[in-house]
Order: sequence, then C-alpha cells, then structure tokens
Amino acid sequence: NNITDRKLIEEALQQSERLFSKMFHSSPDVMILSTVADGRLVEVNDTFLKLRQLKREDVIGRTGAELGLWHDGAERERVIEAVRIDGMARNIPSAHQSLDPEKGLRHYAASAELVRLGEDELLLWVARDITDLRRTEEELRRSKRGAEEASRAKSEFLAHMSHELRTPLNAILGFSEVIRDRVYGPDASSKYTEYAECIYSAGEHL
Repeated sequence: NNITDRKLIEEALQQSERLFSKMFHSSPDVMILSTVADGRLVEVNDTFLKLRQLKREDVIGRTGAELGLWHDGAERERVIEAVRIDGMARNIPSAHQSLDPEKGLRHYAASAELVRLGEDELLLWVARDITDLRRTEEELRRSKRGAEEASRAKSEFLAHMSHELRTPLNAILGFSEVIRDRVYGPDASSKYTEYAECIYSAGEHL
C-alpha cells in the first residue's frame, strides 16, 4: 500500500544519507558543502578542519570568502557558472599556503557539483592534495631532461671522437698500405722509413 511504499522510500533515503555522511566525513580528500546563493558553509569534513586547523563551530555558517578559501569572488562565480552549464566542474587547480610552515604551498585539484538538500541548492566541493604528485611528476620531468641531455652529450662526444680518430687512422692505413705493397719499389727504404714515422706519429696521436 501507499503507506508501506512511502516508508520504504523514507528508509532508503535515510540509509542513503547515512552512507553519504559516512563517506563525507571519512574521506581523505577535503570535502565542503556550501550554499550556492551566498557561499556559506553548511558542512565540512574532518580533513578540511585538520587542514585549516579549525573547529567545526568556527566555520559552519561562515562564507568561503570570510575564511579566505577564495582568492577573489569572481573565481567562485566562474566555477558555479561552469557547474550550471556542464553539471560538474573537474580538475579545478588551486594553491593554498599550509598553516604548517614546513609544508609550504600545497596544490589541490578540486571538483564541484550541484546537489539538493531539501529545498536548498548546495555546492559539493571535493579537493585532493596533489602536491606530492606534482613534485614526483616534476622530478620525472627533470630526470627525463637529464637523460636526454646525457644522451645528446654522448652522441656529440662520439661524433667528435669519430672525427678525431678518422684522420690518424686514415694516415696509418694509407701509409701502411704503401709500405706493404712496396709502391716505390724494394729499394726506397728512406721513403718507407718516413712513412713508418708518420704511422708512429699517428699512433701516438690516437
């Protein structure tokens, strides 16, 4: 009957809300629910509170601008416009100075989408810290550049050495061939001695 169906629907909704709440609060990513109208925070997870070193009562009901979450108001409006057009905005880059001086600037990739809670239209933010990933990627790029430079230097060295070796080798082979074939006859010992000295000199150069 209708009462039973309505009860099942309500139980399913409650279960869904409990599941969402559990995922929301246990996520290692920063998660924020804020109103679309004025950007007031409705809920945040523990990851956000730990990151900002704040208590829940310090942030709920305050706007992102008041908490310094936006560099400027236009940035938030651009994201909301993109969400309204596409239903979701992904890979929104942002950078925030960590409250821990040793951690320095932290980089995030965020996504945003519209959700409804009763009659309220909310914006769900999910932001992942990609600082370590960016650092790893930069190290890989540097490593790749280093390998490419080493390979280029090796190629240049081999090309230079090939040129340096070719001239004395040609002299050695050429003069050796003259002596071997007795090109000037069997009695041209002075000529062959001169060529032998050229061969020796070329060998010393090598």
